[in-house]
Amino acid sequence: MTYDSSHNGMPVISDDNADQFLNPVVDGVMRMCSAMPQPEGAPGFAAVKPLKTFSRADLIARIKQQQATKSDLISILDSRSVPVKDQGRTNYCWIYGTVHSMEIAYSLQGEDFVPLSATAAGVMITGGQNRGGYIGEAVQYLGEHGTCPQSMWPEHNLSLRNNSDAVESAATANLLTEWNELPYGDLDQLDAALALNYPIAAELPWWRHVIVFVGHTLLPNGELGRVIDNSWGSRWGKNGRGVLTPEKARGRMYIPVSVKPR
Repeated sequence: MTYDSSHNGMPVISDDNADQFLNPVVDGVMRMCSAMPQPEGAPGFAAVKPLKTFSRADLIARIKQQQATKSDLISILDSRSVPVKDQGRTNYCWIYGTVHSMEIAYSLQGEDFVPLSATAAGVMITGGQNRGGYIGEAVQYLGEHGTCPQSMWPEHNLSLRNNSDAVESAATANLLTEWNELPYGDLDQLDAALALNYPIAAELPWWRHVIVFVGHTLLPNGELGRVIDNSWGSRWGKNGRGVLTPEKARGRMYIPVSVKPR
């Protein structure tokens, strides 16, 4: 099946063009795809109780109704001015995507938007190394330690000298309290979660990249596209968003169910 290369200003990523999205240059900066598979023996997460799935007709009707009333996740994020993140030259997509899903969870809980420092968490996890990683280690760290506001630790600054008692104390105010894992690659469960306005952080093996699923779009050929927030800044795609075709949307998926109220 062939797809148009863009839809509503967003790039549509399919089998036909996926290669051009591997470590591309955006705004003169090479963007790194550095997600790693979860190692054997790494901490696991309890699979979520299967969500009630939708028939295609019911799902599309729900999507159209939510978009018409601006009650879908994308409309909510736009109304609250929650931007995508920008990992810059770092190999930190795995922590940027996870922290962004956490920012979204705060917004859905009615909190004012506070940009959180993904770099701070990444540096503390890696000891200052600019290396790849996986969502599992990001989730474990954010559940135990949280991360500080971006105002206290600027993004892209990998120096451990930014750490302090004040930074660590502030991080505990931004804590993951519950996460669940969806069945690997299950698009029906992904669609059900999106229909319920959950953000889903996902590791995509073909891309070696972590993104956040934030919604649906119906493509001109009738296929259902899944809209993503990327971590390559607002100049990528349309305000940082793109669309994955079904064959590109399968991976390891996590839902931030709740975050600690501030």
